This record gives sequence, C-alpha cells and structure tokens, in this order.
Amino acid sequence: MLLKPLLVVLCIGCMAITNLAFADAKSFSQAVDVYMKGFKECVDAHAARGGNIAIAKKKYKAYLAYKDQAAAIDQSILTSDRRSLQKNQRYCEKAYENILIAEAEPIVKKGIKACEQAKSAFGTGNLQEAKIKIDLFDQQNTEALSITENILGIYSIASKVRVCNRIKAKILLAEKGFQVEEEESQLVIGQLIDANNQCNSAKSLSNKPGDKLNNIDKIQKSLNKSRALSKAAKNTLRQ
Repeated sequence: MLLKPLLVVLCIGCMAITNLAFADAKSFSQAVDVYMKGFKECVDAHAARGGNIAIAKKKYKAYLAYKDQAAAIDQSILTSDRRSLQKNQRYCEKAYENILIAEAEPIVKKGIKACEQAKSAFGTGNLQEAKIKIDLFDQQNTEALSITENILGIYSIASKVRVCNRIKAKILLAEKGFQVEEEESQLVIGQLIDANNQCNSAKSLSNKPGDKLNNIDKIQKSLNKSRALSKAAKNTLRQ
C-alpha cells in the first residue's frame, strides 16, 4: 500500500531534476551561442590588427560585450571546459595582446630611428642634436611601453632598445660633462674680468693726483687682487 505513493513521490522528484537539468542545459547552450558570436568578432579583430588598429580594437570590444552577455545568461561558460570555451578565451586574450603589440610596434620603431640619428649626431660631436633625438627616442619608447611591455618580447626590437638605452646613457654623461665645462668656463671668465677690473683700478690710481703713499698702497692691493684672480682662473682651467 505504501509502495505506490512512494513511487509517485520518486517520479515527481525525478521529473523535477530532469526539468532542472534540461533548463540548465538550455541556458548553457544559449550562453554558448551568444559567446560564439563574440568569438567571431575576436577572430576578426585579430585579423584586422595588421591593417587598422581602430577597427581591431572595436571588434575586440564587441567580443567582450558578447562575452558579458553570455556570462549573464550562464556564468559557467567562463570556467567550463566544454565546447572549447577555455581554448577560445585563451585565444582571444592572446589576440588582444597581439593587437596591442601591433599598435606599439610602429611607435617604438619611430623611436629607434630617432636613436640611430642621435648616434650619428653624437659621433660627429653634435651633442645638442644628439640630445634632441635621444629625447625623442625616450618619449616614443615610453609611449610604446605604456601600451604594452610585451613589445619587448620581440627580440629584434628588444635588442635595439637596449642599444639605444646605452647610447642615451653616453649622451647624458657627455651632456653632464659639457655642463661642468660650461660652468667652469663661466667661472674663469668672471675671474679674468674681475682681475682686469682690479688692474684698471690700479692704473687709474697711478694717474690720480694726491696722496702718493696712500695711492701706492691702494695700487698694490689692486694689483695683488688682480694677480690672485688670474692665478685662480689658471687653477680652474688646470682642473
């Protein structure tokens, strides 16, 4: 007598589980359909990177929008291994990185060209031009790295950037040395001007009538100052 009601209860439970499983399968299938629309946009984005970065980025943005819509239907598509979902997501992550590399590459190459010009100018002793060009390299390199540091994953570019950084260090060192020389030159000029002024003062006093003894003392002091300043200028030049 109790067996029949028990079977009824079990059947109802089985139907509920079956219906729930069917609903889950249906939502998963719908989510996958939406995601695959996005995946097509991702593939198109990767293909467009060599011709038009703006279009490539627009298509990748569309991929992300479809992916979000799919996840809203069934969150499990983000972690499920079914239907190659994980493989496709890894592909799209790599595709986006390749888009960023394609965007950064012409920028860093422009910087490398400026670096080569800096090296040429430095070799001919044109420090000012070398500094202008190496600053341009620095700006372009920084901009490229701000897009993606993976641009340095390209060996030919990474190797040239390393060379350019060494050239930059040499130019900055030379510029620092030039600034020191310029400061020393200005100091020497100032000392020689002061020495000449003291000499002219002594000359003036020698032609001035009045207390000869007092004038001689002043003349001597001016000459002593002139000699001291001249000596200081020579010492500065010897350093």
